[in-house]
Amino acid sequence: MCEAKAKEKPVCRRCKSSDVMADAYAEWNVEAQRWEVANTFDKGAFCNRCDGETTLDWVPVDTPEPDDDDETETEGEVP
Repeated sequence: MCEAKAKEKPVCRRCKSSDVMADAYAEWNVEAQRWEVANTFDKGAFCNRCDGETTLDWVPVDTPEPDDDDETETEGEVP
């Protein structure tokens, strides 16, 4: 029997927020009349909390979100 892998979520490497987006390709589905994600990329992520480009780290889904008062540095280059 296969053991289930723990669920993960992407977070910003800088501020640890999961309010992130990844660059992706989308394809038009004629039948559904909507865009569908065809591929996501490891590079090219954006953090809405930092309001800038970032690198994504993967953490367990039960990892708490950072506080709004957290003074994590959000300026400068992506690590």
